[in-house]
Amino acid sequence: MSAQDTPTQTAQAAFDALAERDWRRLAGVVDSDALEKLRQDALGMLILTSEQRLAGQKAQGGYNPNEVVITDHLPRIGSQRVQGFRGRPTITRLASLTPPEFFIEWAEAAYPKRPDDPIFEVAGLYRRIIGEIAETTDAAYVVYRREHRSIEDGEPQLEMTGRVMVMPLVRSGGGWRIKLNDDIGWSLSFSHVVFPERQHPVSKVALPPRVAPPEPPAPRPERVAASPSPLEVVRSAFAAFEGRNCVELAALVHPDVLQSFQQGQLSYYAVWSQSRQAADSAKSQGVAFIMFSYDSLSKEALAQVADVEMSIFPAHPTIGALSRLSPREFFQEWCRAAYGTSGETLGNAKATMHRKLIGQLFEGENSAHVLYQSEGFYSAIHMALRWTDGGWRMMLNDDIGWFADLDLEQYHEDR
Repeated sequence: MSAQDTPTQTAQAAFDALAERDWRRLAGVVDSDALEKLRQDALGMLILTSEQRLAGQKAQGGYNPNEVVITDHLPRIGSQRVQGFRGRPTITRLASLTPPEFFIEWAEAAYPKRPDDPIFEVAGLYRRIIGEIAETTDAAYVVYRREHRSIEDGEPQLEMTGRVMVMPLVRSGGGWRIKLNDDIGWSLSFSHVVFPERQHPVSKVALPPRVAPPEPPAPRPERVAASPSPLEVVRSAFAAFEGRNCVELAALVHPDVLQSFQQGQLSYYAVWSQSRQAADSAKSQGVAFIMFSYDSLSKEALAQVADVEMSIFPAHPTIGALSRLSPREFFQEWCRAAYGTSGETLGNAKATMHRKLIGQLFEGENSAHVLYQSEGFYSAIHMALRWTDGGWRMMLNDDIGWFADLDLEQYHEDR
């Protein structure tokens, strides 16, 4: 397949080839370096797990498949056959394939047709492109939504608008090529081949009718021209984050997100405190303990843990006191505890990272997307924003405002 003229055209061509399971056509729009990396990582994992099985060990792979020198291992395990690939080829046979040829076989194995298990379908998922953002003349990103499927309380759930994903692209050979991401070429899609003993139970559910959602309306001109823009809001958030200015950072977060963030954190604290108490009791009594869980923190559940001390929040040192704060006040306290401390913590390390803005996109009347890069992250990071009466506000992500940035286990050990 020839290279496409624009990043959007290339991404759409990749999505079409994936949906049609035309692996050769899909390989034709993937960057050569990405194909080589996928081949190295996949063969490295197959080699590591094969050697572990031959040694009578549990197959766990390793964290360095990219460091495996493939040819050095073939004399020992090259004759091992790999389930999941067509014809159960040997590792030596797979290692003889060029990166594009290997990708074709990899995709066939990674994305099997699963008519009896639609939850784990990947190739046939609905994908809608939002737009593209150029980083340089030779590097760009396509932002898109991918259909999301799950099972909740035994019932299949289908969200056609799905989650926002980012596809990196580079200009190569006179056109654009995709670089793979956690959608196309994701190692987890290949895990059932690497670890056939970990096969998940087949869900055998019928999905609700799949109807493509309507195209969102065009962004309102006054919101596109609004000041501060989504890009400027995120830039201000970075400055507040690096300066540990939690008051200013909280003011830039969407109020609905602040409310759900407080509810989620309080529920987490309740679960954590009760399971921690049960664990301590189990250690002293030699019995098993029960892990508590709450979908949301009811008044009754809150009453059970209201007096639990949380000295990591010195101004409001109990769960009950934290629950009486407004969502914005709570986020400010959480931010100070997560990012305003010294020492070797994830939150403190994040606050010292430099972040570089890439660009912004608008989606419909109320949504916008900003991409940026950060130290410690290998790919572009996405920050969603939504419109409020006060302008554009952030929705938080796994970089800023991630619940795990506040290490409660460290707090427990320090007591």
